[in-house]
Amino acid sequence: QLARDALAAGVVHPALLTLRAQDLQAQGRFADALADLRRAVAMAPKDIVALNGMGLCLQAMDKFAEARQAFDAALAIRADFPPALFNRGHTSELMGDLDAARGDYEAALALDPNFPEPAARLASLAARRRDWGVVRTRAAQALAIDADQSPALLALATADMEEGDLAGAKQ
Repeated sequence: QLARDALAAGVVHPALLTLRAQDLQAQGRFADALADLRRAVAMAPKDIVALNGMGLCLQAMDKFAEARQAFDAALAIRADFPPALFNRGHTSELMGDLDAARGDYEAALALDPNFPEPAARLASLAARRRDWGVVRTRAAQALAIDADQSPALLALATADMEEGDLAGAKQ
């Protein structure tokens, strides 16, 4: 609200635009959010948070190639930014580039072992490969951090079903 008020009063700053964009994204107003983020990046081309936000908007709009470019731009500025690595990985996964996705998820997790989403997505990718040992390891890692990681839970249930543990899958 403070960012919206300041912008309405004529105070324009990349951080304010990025904050308003985050609120617009939460409302599902991705085109409006993207406009704010493009403006923020025009004012501050090395703002990795704005670039990452741009990528998320573009991803939500199914503009995957452009989203990956935004994440690449953020990572060109700071290669050790786990959110952009994870988000680029997720975009790659949505595009069907599973090897690139796995590499980015592993890199994000190596930089921040307490980031549950990469571990959960790695469990999900392992389930697609039918690598049940990796599913269990990565799902356990994700769920130890955040018990509500649905990709990890689904991957674990899949592993249980494939290994004949229907009671475990149901749980």
